[in-house]
Amino acid sequence: MKAKKTINWNDKGRELSEKGFYEQALDAFNKALESNPLDYKPWHNSGIVLSTLGKTKKALKCFERSLELKPDQFDGWYNRGVMLNELGKNSEALISYDKAIEIRPESEDALYNRGNTLAKLDRFVEALESYSQVLKINPNSLKTLQNLGNSLAKIGKHEDAIHSYSKALDISPLAYKIWYNRGLSLAIMENHEEAIKSYDKALKIKPSYPDAIHKREVSLFALGRFEEAFTSMKDRPKEPYKGL
Repeated sequence: MKAKKTINWNDKGRELSEKGFYEQALDAFNKALESNPLDYKPWHNSGIVLSTLGKTKKALKCFERSLELKPDQFDGWYNRGVMLNELGKNSEALISYDKAIEIRPESEDALYNRGNTLAKLDRFVEALESYSQVLKINPNSLKTLQNLGNSLAKIGKHEDAIHSYSKALDISPLAYKIWYNRGLSLAIMENHEEAIKSYDKALKIKPSYPDAIHKREVSLFALGRFEEAFTSMKDRPKEPYKGL
């Protein structure tokens, strides 16, 4: 008589999760934990599924339980950081990313998220260090070049910010928000002619972008090109200006 095959409930849960059967996957992970409550993997995998379902607090508890059982896992610390970011607990998230980076120092994602978290905490100089580490690993990371530029602009280093935005635009010329941010830094440096060119690029890609329209008008006024500014104001789309 054939022995009954034992089901690996953790693997079954992962299989169900990959197919989008999330509730069934959670049931499978629970069965895995009934068999072995000290196995960190079903806790971690439950966290992933719960985060996919938008149940951030429950996901966080699962990741934390998995870390209690196995503290040296990169994925647990990284995902805990992501959940804490989503809950607005950025100081705690930073600790998680630091732990993840201790385990895997060259993780582009952890370094990038660490930079973003520091920027959310207004610690822009430290954020620059994290973004620079990402760019050593991946010099063509568009989102990192963009956020590096944003942090440089926040500390008043607009020339460096423009350089970072320009490198990002070499990679993705249709990134209208980067053209806009480049225009802002140029305008702050009182280079309004070049700022207008950047705003024009943004508006060519997204013609109804109200912030770019407004800032372009500000630069036109600064250059004394009043007729163009007033014409732009008259023709402006009736979408509210949201400001910076």
